[in-house]
Amino acid sequence: MKDMTLKDILVQQVSPTTSLSIYKGGIWQFMSPTNQTRVDETQSFFLISYPFGLIRQGISDPKAWAIKGAPGDYVALDMTGAYSLVTKAEYARLFPPPNLNPPTQPNNSNQIKEKNFLTNILKGSGATVSNSKTSKPTPPNSGY
Repeated sequence: MKDMTLKDILVQQVSPTTSLSIYKGGIWQFMSPTNQTRVDETQSFFLISYPFGLIRQGISDPKAWAIKGAPGDYVALDMTGAYSLVTKAEYARLFPPPNLNPPTQPNNSNQIKEKNFLTNILKGSGATVSNSKTSKPTPPNSGY
């Protein structure tokens, strides 16, 4: 601690990750993602199918990655040209899959006024699992 200087204490700015390299065919090689899986207002997302690494600005060695990603993870490219790692779990949390079975919505107000509208929806949705007992309860012993 006594040998620390002011330069050791100051926060150093980290250069952004501006290159992408993949491990394919036994070697690390630079690549540019081409097929966007999702485009947001400020970012484009790419699914990467190989082990990959994000490389900081000014580095020309594809093996010198700063952040490593697994196959199936995503890369986000923002408007400034910086890459960010987005894992599968983060991507699923950011963009949940659409509900495949949307709830039945009434077509008009008369359906809402109908008494059996919700009952008919429940009947049409299939068998429901009940957690109540269907057998009769056993009577207590009278020998107390």
